[in-house]
Amino acid sequence: MSYLTRIGWLVFMSVLLLGAGRYVGYRIHAVLGYLPLWSWILIVLSLTLASLIVMMWSVSHITTLATIAYWISWLLITVMLYLLLALLIVDVISIVIPWWQSWRIITAILLALSVTWYGVWHAFDTKIVHQTFTISGLTQPITAVHLTDTHFGHARGLAEAQKIARMINEINPDLVFFTGDMFDSRRALHEDIFATFAQIQAPIYFIEGNHDVHVDVEAIKQAMRDHSVTVLENETAQFGELTIIGLNHMAADAQTRNVHVHDMTHTVQSVLEELAPDPNAPTVLLHHSPDGLQHAAAAGVDLFLAGHTHAGQLFPITLLAKQLFTYNRGHYVVNGMDAYICSGTGTFGPVVRVATRSEICVLELVPEK
Repeated sequence: MSYLTRIGWLVFMSVLLLGAGRYVGYRIHAVLGYLPLWSWILIVLSLTLASLIVMMWSVSHITTLATIAYWISWLLITVMLYLLLALLIVDVISIVIPWWQSWRIITAILLALSVTWYGVWHAFDTKIVHQTFTISGLTQPITAVHLTDTHFGHARGLAEAQKIARMINEINPDLVFFTGDMFDSRRALHEDIFATFAQIQAPIYFIEGNHDVHVDVEAIKQAMRDHSVTVLENETAQFGELTIIGLNHMAADAQTRNVHVHDMTHTVQSVLEELAPDPNAPTVLLHHSPDGLQHAAAAGVDLFLAGHTHAGQLFPITLLAKQLFTYNRGHYVVNGMDAYICSGTGTFGPVVRVATRSEICVLELVPEK
């Protein structure tokens, strides 16, 4: 997406936020009154903006107060979002079936709270999904797990890491691909998290994500190495006959801008040109975000694995994600190369998933027949 397009989306979202604040404030004023209309609009907008600011602030702090602020802020944001949608729904229904204003507000509040509660529960209800890929040059089948976007921080910690490790060990894979965003806050950056991953009974290949970079990417990588995890930084590794390319988080090429990438020293295109992988060898490429797929396909990669998108995480952001990311969720074929974008096990911002799922992806890599 171009710079101007992103600016356009920012302007659109700002106008949408102002319009939504006015609408919710108007609907609350119509029932409660007490204060002037502009006061309710100001209260709604102030609560929403303050919650966004506090949530962003709390991510960079590790105190208990920051954790409490994080939970309160994202809960308020989520409830306000679904209150807006619920009010729209009940107002549309009221055109056909007239009913009292007060009952509309009560119904909308109950709907918003119910969807938020469901979204929190669903965010922790991790599913296992299966996908089979035919890999040219492979002679023996391989069972791999694709793990991504765990986002350990204020919302997820040791208990979530233990659950993930237990689920992976029950799958009993041959190896694990971990495509980054392990952490989104230093709050969970503790030894016990890494020790838990050391209990996974399969070799792990790890690459960084953009949130790892913001937290402390070198500390994360060193801790993973200390616990026998293979960390790949623009390099290759061999697992039997399978070549694994692991890239740092970077833009697709010199002509492409990525708001999550600040160092343009390396790109997917330039690193693949330097590595010059054997196009006849069975090859899997790991990159945190679904960028540079065309360059990977040109280099002869068989399977491109990424995360980052969360598939939009929660409706209606899911609709925006489809516009922001060409490759947003699931299986794609790009110039003959398979690609799989996993929505991940974690969340960022609201600890909520609606119309997406938290997932661990099991990949069956099989030889050509």
